[in-house]
Amino acid sequence: MFRHVAELDVQIAKLDREIAPRAKEDEATRRLMIIPGSGPIAATAFVALALPIEPICKGRDSAAWLSLYRVSTQLAATKGSAA
Repeated sequence: MFRHVAELDVQIAKLDREIAPRAKEDEATRRLMIIPGSGPIAATAFVALALPIEPICKGRDSAAWLSLYRVSTQLAATKGSAA
């Protein structure tokens, strides 16, 4: 099991080395990596999976796409009912 985990670590490191330069080549990923806590992997995944940026006018629109708005309202409602 330890050997398997070590092999996975090697594969992850290899993929990290491949993703980082590609992320720096793309303007959208470079802009996303400016956000604190967002690195090459998260930025690349967001760009790969996100809707075209043109219809997104506000941060709220992209959060809605990610369903974060719905989740945050559910959490707020849960906290409100617990009080």
